Amino acid sequence: MWIHTHQTNEAISFFGFEDEKDLAFFELLNSVNGVGCKTALDILETPVEILESIIFEGSTSKLSETPGIGKKTAARIILELKPKITGSEIEVPRDTENNAEVLEAITGLGYSEKESKKILAKLPPEITKLEEIVRWFLQNT
Repeated sequence: MWIHTHQTNEAISFFGFEDEKDLAFFELLNSVNGVGCKTALDILETPVEILESIIFEGSTSKLSETPGIGKKTAARIILELKPKITGSEIEVPRDTENNAEVLEAITGLGYSEKESKKILAKLPPEITKLEEIVRWFLQNT
């Protein structure tokens, strides 16, 4: 378990994460002015790979679907984090219809599994990275 310690004048809080990537993204989110620990945790309800795609696309509307995030805060998050994120280089097997990671990422955005599989069936063969697949999916829904 990866731990982030947050200290204020009133208290010390600990936040635990299953992997280092979630911790690193939490700390990035927490570095943005106007995004506190609770808001960062709420944002992390969406998988990191999806969040990276949303930030790369500059989709303030998708980011502002998180409770407590308005359009201005979403724009600030995108503006500050886009240069800091290098992107996901995860190669995804072409059989995306049965790829659990892709489906988990997309259903995490609120799409049904059936709808996701239908749209992913049209995925161009040259798109293989998770980030690119999610970006393509969002652009084609």
